[in-house]
Amino acid sequence: MSDAFPPGLVSELQSFAERIGMDALELNEEGYCALESDKGEVVHLQWEGAEQGYLELSAPVTRLSNEAAPDGFRLVLEANFAKYGSGGGWFAVRPGSDEIWYFYRLELNRLTAQVLETVLAGCLEKLAQWREQLSQPGVSAPAPDDYSTTMVSERV
Repeated sequence: MSDAFPPGLVSELQSFAERIGMDALELNEEGYCALESDKGEVVHLQWEGAEQGYLELSAPVTRLSNEAAPDGFRLVLEANFAKYGSGGGWFAVRPGSDEIWYFYRLELNRLTAQVLETVLAGCLEKLAQWREQLSQPGVSAPAPDDYSTTMVSERV
């Protein structure tokens, strides 16, 4: 791994890899890698550099059909409101598509192998929850009580 990465990031990624049974986990020269879960979920990790000081996790949620798009986009925008239903992350639409992505930033000063493992599990849980919600016929926003207000990282 490049010397350009903070030692804490390097050691915590290695500890995380060991926790989940991998030999190694390294970012490429651009600070990027991707992880695939047992269920085929791909989560991208991107180190945003010393100036920003965070590791960003991102993953595709779903591509909305033409019928579901208006309600689906409204639903994720409502979830983004004060991160009310997004577990501390946020949703965005990939430019030029109807594909919704989920993003979460983990600050380097909070990064430990245990926190990364918890955040990654929380992100996978959010992906599954939102894929299910957005795949329902006649997508509609759930009642506010149905939103999970638990931040992904609060489980640590």
